[in-house]
Amino acid sequence: MIITPAKIAMKDYLETLKISGHHIFSEDTMEYLTSPESKCMAYEFKQENESDEEFLENFSKWLHEYPQIDGHVEYYLLMGLRYKEHLTKDQYDYLEHHVCECFAFSHGWYYEINHRVRYRLHITLVMSQNRNFKRLVKKPLPIKSEN
Repeated sequence: MIITPAKIAMKDYLETLKISGHHIFSEDTMEYLTSPESKCMAYEFKQENESDEEFLENFSKWLHEYPQIDGHVEYYLLMGLRYKEHLTKDQYDYLEHHVCECFAFSHGWYYEINHRVRYRLHITLVMSQNRNFKRLVKKPLPIKSEN
């Protein structure tokens, strides 16, 4: 497994994540994840000379060895699969169990990306801990008032 941390500014990195030319993350989500109060990081994991199961196990081991982040973390797993492929139920259950236990008080999203020919599995993990977490965020509507 090859592990590569994101080396450019996180906002720029998140903008590079696209499917068929469309951003994966909305503008609001990118602003939230990369706000000054957030600690946002991303890693890419590429399958090398290992089976799919070994790749998922190696990813899980890395995640368990990664320093645990206390508090609320928003995390996204972007699973790059082969064309029109999906994880089996057992593979998904394994991933769900081993990933969720690393993020005790957090929310995670899982996306299967299988729209193009790919020979090896690829995982992009985006994690963001907002130190000033708010349960309700007030946002203005993007319309002009008539007054």
